[in-house]
Amino acid sequence: MGVAWKSFSERGALIEIAFPDAAGVVAGQTEVKYRDVAIGRVEKVAFSDDLSEVIVSARVEKDLMAYLDEDARFWVVRPEVSVRGITGLDTVLSGVFIEGSWDTNAGEARTRFVADSGAPLSRRASPVAT
Repeated sequence: MGVAWKSFSERGALIEIAFPDAAGVVAGQTEVKYRDVAIGRVEKVAFSDDLSEVIVSARVEKDLMAYLDEDARFWVVRPEVSVRGITGLDTVLSGVFIEGSWDTNAGEARTRFVADSGAPLSRRASPVAT
């Protein structure tokens, strides 16, 4: 019983991200990353009640929940060719992943998010320790 409780209590927090589509996102396989570090994994992919969105349920490290506030943003990273160049080439072998971005200030944690259509033009800069 103690091992089961320890395993359950160490599980990450469950968040939901609404996407217009979830091409390439696979439950049990697709990772959630922050600054190229895996911080979670998709557990479930389903439609919203009115079928207008795809709801992705992902379990992320619970230590990060204080940073997943109203400033947190998520989007799917997949290979893409545009006038800015080619992005997401690493996903050709590894598969798509969900990238997250947020600031380093803890806030009121949220568990529901609406995904951005793509990566922001500039990523949030982390303060440099001196």
